Amino acid sequence: PADRWPSTEALFQEIELLQAGLPAVPRLSHIMEDVSKTQWGNAAFDELPEGLERHIDTVVHFRSQLDARSNLPPIEHPTFGREEVIEAVLVLLGVGKRLVTIKGLGGIGKTRLACEVGARMLEEDCSGVWFCDLSEVSTLAGLVHQVAASLDVPLVEGEAADQLLQLGRVLGDRGRCLFVLDNIEQVIGPVNTALESWLDDRTECQFLVTSRQLVGHPQEQVVELGGLSSDAAVLMLMDLVDSDRKQAIGDQEVRNIAEALADAVEGVPLALEIAAAWIGRVSRDVLTADLVGHLEYPAGEDLQNRPERATVQGTLDWSWNLMAPWEQEALAQLSVFRGGFFLESAEEVLDLFSHMDAPWTVAVIESLCDKSLLFARPVGDQPRFGMYESVRNYARLKLEVLGRERAAEAGP
Repeated sequence: PADRWPSTEALFQEIELLQAGLPAVPRLSHIMEDVSKTQWGNAAFDELPEGLERHIDTVVHFRSQLDARSNLPPIEHPTFGREEVIEAVLVLLGVGKRLVTIKGLGGIGKTRLACEVGARMLEEDCSGVWFCDLSEVSTLAGLVHQVAASLDVPLVEGEAADQLLQLGRVLGDRGRCLFVLDNIEQVIGPVNTALESWLDDRTECQFLVTSRQLVGHPQEQVVELGGLSSDAAVLMLMDLVDSDRKQAIGDQEVRNIAEALADAVEGVPLALEIAAAWIGRVSRDVLTADLVGHLEYPAGEDLQNRPERATVQGTLDWSWNLMAPWEQEALAQLSVFRGGFFLESAEEVLDLFSHMDAPWTVAVIESLCDKSLLFARPVGDQPRFGMYESVRNYARLKLEVLGRERAAEAGP
């Protein structure tokens, strides 16, 4: 239409801005409206104005992006026992908090919870929800490209800082939306850099982060995620066991096994998922006594769509490798406590003098809590610290390894 573009070339220039990834959603809306009102919308390529065919893929691509409101991964199973936490996150987002972190141990169900929150946000007055898995990212450049891929936005050429600004403008054009940054603990620094660029008054976008440790941003609001209650864990296990196995061993026996397992794995959803895969394959005694401390999926289980660390061992290896040496040794030494400990007991046990950069005991404990490897519960007027049994078993093995290494270094 001549009243909007004086020439076909002027229209091409608008589309080329889109190809460069610039925020042109308002202009794009006019392009889509006008193109759909003309013969171009349904015309064959040989009927298009000269030169438009080279842009038709971009027009179709961006038209689809206007209609897409989410790329959330599907939620394959019901969410049990998380209603209170989901509501807490929704309340924070509902009152306008821009950055909410769901913090917890690996395998505790942070991703599933974030997806559930996102799905509910889509039912409200939210322009869209986008999900970005950062588990394989370790640099700012990698973060920028992963976010761009999640938003399906082609990046302009240039420095990462320029691309951050571009992505900020794209998020700004999407109105009151939610962006989920999943698994960020190994890329905390770059995430903070990105958030500094994106958390300003020019955008309404809110960010929901999942992490094993705090982001550390001034606007951060934290929701701690622990294990499921026994009742919720039983419901989850019952849901995960397929009908054939229930029929083979009986519903009541499945429930009996589920009740025994729920407490044994302390309601950790990943451990529950793995344990459920073993129900009906080994006896209840083997499951609760021998298997719980070192849960792995059975041989032959379909793990095609699961990340490499989607086992208890794998997720704890991931956390271990992100720790400073003094944190590793401290966690290993604290594994001697069964049932928890007070700060005074930790001060008597911890020996980190070989690590010149190790802080005081209280800072050590705080750091391990920040990384979701310890938890604190109030007892009277002071906190009592503890670790999930799966973490304690893992750390205890690491303590044995460290002891052998020290013995080898000391020599005969």
